Formats: sequence, structure tokens, C-alpha cells
Amino acid sequence: MLQGERMQPRVWQLDARIRACVSLDGSLPPAVAFPEFPDKKGFSQPVLLLEVDHTECPFRWRSTTSS
Repeated sequence: MLQGERMQPRVWQLDARIRACVSLDGSLPPAVAFPEFPDKKGFSQPVLLLEVDHTECPFRWRSTTSS
């Protein structure tokens, strides 16, 4: 995970101009998205997280190259 992705939630919390928060890339797990900072500040706007679950993917990616 990139440092910018880790800072997204903090920016969401501190910047009053942000009216809603959306993470579309699927790489921001809830434990990272809702960290507990020393000031105990929470979210005042709605938050939507999309997660990617590959545990039971019915499709297998096949290589198109021949060996």
C-alpha cells in the first residue's frame, strides 16, 4: 500500500471541503480506512469503500501466450 493511500482517511477527516469519501481501487481495507488517531477525530461525511475479494473467484485468468 502506498503512503498516499494511507493518508486518504486522514485528509477525509480533516478537510471540511470533502463532502463524501469514496475509495474505488479496492486496496484500502477497513482497518486502514478507519484508523484511530490521537485526536480521536472521526468522519463527519459518508464513506464508501469497495473491497476486492479474490478468495472464490470463479474465473481463472489464462495466459494467451503459448509456451
